[in-house]
Amino acid sequence: MVHRFLAGPTLLALLLPFLLGLVDATAQTGPLVSRDSVSPPSPDLSLPSSVAASPTGSVATWAPPPASPMITPVRLPRTIRPLPFAAGPVRNDGIHWGRFAGVTTTLAAGYTGIYLFEKSQWWDGPGAGFTFDSHLNYARNFDKISHLYAGEVQALINARLLEWSGVPRPRAALWGAVTSLAAQTHVEIHDGYSARWGFDWYDQAANTVGAAWFYLHDRIPAMRRFDLRWSYYPSNAWLDNLDERQQEGTMFADDYSGHSYWVSMQVYDLLPGAAGRIWPDFLQVSVGASLHDWTDDTWSRKGPDRGPDPDAYVAYYVSLDLDWRKIIPRNTWLGRSTGDLLNRFHLPFPAIRVYPNPGLHLVFVGQK
Repeated sequence: MVHRFLAGPTLLALLLPFLLGLVDATAQTGPLVSRDSVSPPSPDLSLPSSVAASPTGSVATWAPPPASPMITPVRLPRTIRPLPFAAGPVRNDGIHWGRFAGVTTTLAAGYTGIYLFEKSQWWDGPGAGFTFDSHLNYARNFDKISHLYAGEVQALINARLLEWSGVPRPRAALWGAVTSLAAQTHVEIHDGYSARWGFDWYDQAANTVGAAWFYLHDRIPAMRRFDLRWSYYPSNAWLDNLDERQQEGTMFADDYSGHSYWVSMQVYDLLPGAAGRIWPDFLQVSVGASLHDWTDDTWSRKGPDRGPDPDAYVAYYVSLDLDWRKIIPRNTWLGRSTGDLLNRFHLPFPAIRVYPNPGLHLVFVGQK
């Protein structure tokens, strides 16, 4: 089971420098055209303009210029470039290869460590043939939202690290999304071989949407009006059975009654007249949902019996959020990355509970 995981990150770490270099070389040098395949320009046999016709209509005698001892080099047309791997000086494509090696090694080591932990907690048991276990009733689908959110945050972190190593931002965003989806797909594949779990198509769909959301969010300015956020406060059920949960190998990520997910929106430029001028540009409006009174007493079961809890319900809220991109200067990589990452978390703010049992929370931190 270990070798199946190590192959993915290790191969990526080895191939990614080559792939990025090859794509960048092709982009900068244009079509691969050999010098040998270029036909030399045809000589200009026209008469010089200084040669004039005689009054009788005959053409004056023209003598060629004296031979020059200098040989004029043949210049290739501007549209023809030499092969990128031809001998010559090494091209500087902007990637800091020392940083790049450190980033790819760190990502490979990090994902390997996560796998070893997950293996000891979830997959350390008898294996089975590959099976599917897709369901939509577990934790009122907060499990699916967590897959989407984790995919987006992983893609953000990976992309910003690659950008720090010198990879151009569009390509870093693409590879951040690809590596995030690959890591989460790997988890689903291992679940498929586990006797306890199974490959969940709905989980995989959420993984894909999360990675795609990050890429579109990073590349399309209109998408950056919205931010997907998360907040957590331990639920009563989790704290009351903390020792038991730790023995079972569950983590706070499984405490869905402590999770709240939010979508925040930039509004200052949508408000009319004076309202738009008064509203701070760093203040966003958020719509969120939290799961209440859910206890994960059936988490180890397989199939449709996992996760149904008739006492659990979802509550919906309206709150505020800070747009850190408007607060932290974005003229450096560190400032831009810090603002982007902070915008993935919801801070305690006043909130209006819309449904059920409408009310006001002076400071919303969770279900308590």
